[in-house]
Amino acid sequence: APRLTEAEEDRLWDAQAEVNNLDTQIAAVNALAAAAGGATPEQQATLADLTTRRTAEQAVIDRLQAKLNR
Repeated sequence: APRLTEAEEDRLWDAQAEVNNLDTQIAAVNALAAAAGGATPEQQATLADLTTRRTAEQAVIDRLQAKLNR
């Protein structure tokens, strides 16, 4: 089975940690928005930014896991 380089392993761990961090931030903003009866434009922009960053990190995870699973 293919192995990841040390740099790829580090990147995978970093991406997984960042996805967890972003999920926590997204949940916090969503909770604030729900408590207020809806997201403000600033919260909507924050959520869009966090979601974009999460998508990018998840793509790194998917790519490296696909290499591992080849």
